[in-house]
Amino acid sequence: MILIKVVLFSLLLPGIVEDDFGNVFLCQEQYDLYYQRIEQFTEQNCSIPPGGIVFIGNSITQGFLLQKYFPGARVYNRGIVADKIGMGDDGGVLKRLDVSCFQLKPSRIFLMIGINDVADGRRSVSRIASGYQLLIDTILDSLPWVELYVHSILPTRDNYSNLNPRIDSLNELLQQIIDDRSMEYYVRYIDLHMLFKDQYGNLHEEFTWDGIHLTERGYTLWADFISTLVNPDYMYHQRWILSDSLNN
Repeated sequence: MILIKVVLFSLLLPGIVEDDFGNVFLCQEQYDLYYQRIEQFTEQNCSIPPGGIVFIGNSITQGFLLQKYFPGARVYNRGIVADKIGMGDDGGVLKRLDVSCFQLKPSRIFLMIGINDVADGRRSVSRIASGYQLLIDTILDSLPWVELYVHSILPTRDNYSNLNPRIDSLNELLQQIIDDRSMEYYVRYIDLHMLFKDQYGNLHEEFTWDGIHLTERGYTLWADFISTLVNPDYMYHQRWILSDSLNN
């Protein structure tokens, strides 16, 4: 299993770095990781034909081994560790949509973002929802034909369980944003939150190794849940098996 390094805003080393566009990164490491990925995307885009499937998000998405779970599908991972929606002076998905998505002219987009915005704590849930709405509208305005699947924000546990009330509130607003646009555009809400939470509303312990990021078991569940959306012609057959602890 490949574990993506935890780079949460609350854990980053001090030393704010600003790029040429006024986007603020909380340390040199975050800046370097962000622009290394942007450079990779730019190089890859030259050889990618239109009509593929793009996954956009933060480290949870970056750790999703798409080729393993969806063999044969033209899937492209555009997750970046520690990324946010991209409001204000945050470097984030809104700021990189062209290189991460639009240049590829995808047929389907799977979007999961927002946990780092919640963890940051500087903005209210309603403000984060407004930023998410702008992100969704920007995608739909630029690619009106695309199938857009917006994932709920996953629950957390242990040291991060205090974020869950804000996550729950944001997911409610996010679902409403999607519902309001689902008649005009092909945009759908994928409720992973309900699937991944335990009886207490926390991220189930079998699906996480640190309270936020997913284990292989968590990724298997995710892949299985969306497999027919990624490719309607097949199901991901490595089904996860419920353990006794998960059933209890």
